[in-house]
Amino acid sequence: MQLDDITRLAWEVRHYGAVGNGLVDDTAALQLAIDRSNAGGGGRVLVSAGTYRCGTVELRTNVELHLAPGSRLVADPDHSGELVVMTGQRNVAITGTGMIDAGDSARAAVVITDCDDVDLRGPTVAGSDAGIEIIGSRGITIDGSRVRAAGTGLLLRAEDQDAGNRDLIVVNSSFRSAAVGIKINGSARRCAFSSLVLGDCGIGIEFGAGPVDQLRFAELIIGADVPLLWSGDAPNRSITVAGLSIAGR
Repeated sequence: MQLDDITRLAWEVRHYGAVGNGLVDDTAALQLAIDRSNAGGGGRVLVSAGTYRCGTVELRTNVELHLAPGSRLVADPDHSGELVVMTGQRNVAITGTGMIDAGDSARAAVVITDCDDVDLRGPTVAGSDAGIEIIGSRGITIDGSRVRAAGTGLLLRAEDQDAGNRDLIVVNSSFRSAAVGIKINGSARRCAFSSLVLGDCGIGIEFGAGPVDQLRFAELIIGADVPLLWSGDAPNRSITVAGLSIAGR
């Protein structure tokens, strides 16, 4: 996402009723700020320092969700779905050094489905089942993020093998998961993974069902019981690995 592509107008979530004390449900206020930004042509939705308890928040086209230092989006304890989602959107970003924390209740912290041109730059992401889940999307960049999950740190999957993930860049990030650091389950093409740390993982990188092509892994540090696992039987073509450091947990 290039900020020149959208208006630089900032939409402060507190101006739309968010409290940020960790007690009040801020879902409606966050969603209102996002929707107003989208309706106005796009812009930056600013989440200032504080703890914002919420259910599912849906990002829209041309909207940047900026998590300022000291900000946390925390899943409501009674919420069992996803925390931050985007479906069928384009030119979306999550930036800043704040945190998206799905806690022990929400299924996943961030879910991107059938989207184009999405950037995640800087935030810390914590999930119970999955940290970041990308489904059938194109032009996704994850840069400078720290992801923790009980299940899978980064999950790439495709509900339709003909509409898998394409043109993904994952760089300068870390993934820590009790189960799998990165799992590629479904068609994936032209994806680059570089300068990553996968630590404290049961499995470092797992290739599941679905064909993959033109995947590149470079400068990875993997600390896992099983560093690499092929669990599917689909054809894999053109996988390049360079600069891989492997150690047990």
